[in-house]
Amino acid sequence: MKSNVIKFLQTGTKTKKFRADHPLAEKLQEEMVNEVWNDFMRFAIKDYYPVYLPFLKELTENMEVKEEKEAALLQNLFWWRLSCDSKLSISKTCIDEYIVAHKQVFKNRPIMESWIKSFDQAITKFYFIVHKFNDHVLIVMDMLEEKLIDVIVVDPLSFPIKVGEVVIGTLMPMGNGLYFPVTDFYHFDYEARKDMGVHFHQYFAQQLQTSPMYEAFIYVLSAMLHIERTVSEASTPEIDSLSGSLNDNDE
Repeated sequence: MKSNVIKFLQTGTKTKKFRADHPLAEKLQEEMVNEVWNDFMRFAIKDYYPVYLPFLKELTENMEVKEEKEAALLQNLFWWRLSCDSKLSISKTCIDEYIVAHKQVFKNRPIMESWIKSFDQAITKFYFIVHKFNDHVLIVMDMLEEKLIDVIVVDPLSFPIKVGEVVIGTLMPMGNGLYFPVTDFYHFDYEARKDMGVHFHQYFAQQLQTSPMYEAFIYVLSAMLHIERTVSEASTPEIDSLSGSLNDNDE
């Protein structure tokens, strides 16, 4: 049976609480994502990234991440750490400090403040790319909850998406039931997706028995990176062998 509930359009001046699944005025949506969020990113990276970087590098030392993908992993782990602090902090969070520093932006616009505070509920997760309409409009599946999510990739320089691949990222709501990644996804090698899928739920179930979600995520991430590296190294001899055969034929 269809619901008779009407979802009223959220506007910047009258609506006090942001609701992720309700329609949002297009102008307000663009201001939130393109202006306010980009400004918050600069604020967070400038003030927090240098502080967290030593911890993040120490964290990744024991992870089998490819050198060329380390920067993407560190970016995503930065937002993981920031979101953890937002949930665990008993004092002011990064979001709180940004709101205080930008009082004029949020003055008389409670929905804007409500929206940016929703980052406190954001969780860095594993996603499976189910479908893409183009490189910036996607349907992804939360691999742990097996829930489908409509995603808009707002970064024009983001790495191209491939259907069937596994990524990690942190999603923010933008109204209308849509979400956007706060930074470009970390893309696991496409060839590793099947082996990752075989072990993913088992590893998470084991870790969640003794660890909170944010810690379990790191344990599972480390295991998935190991699988990615193992699959990559296993395929290298085949590539080398093929290259050798081609060179022999050229002689």
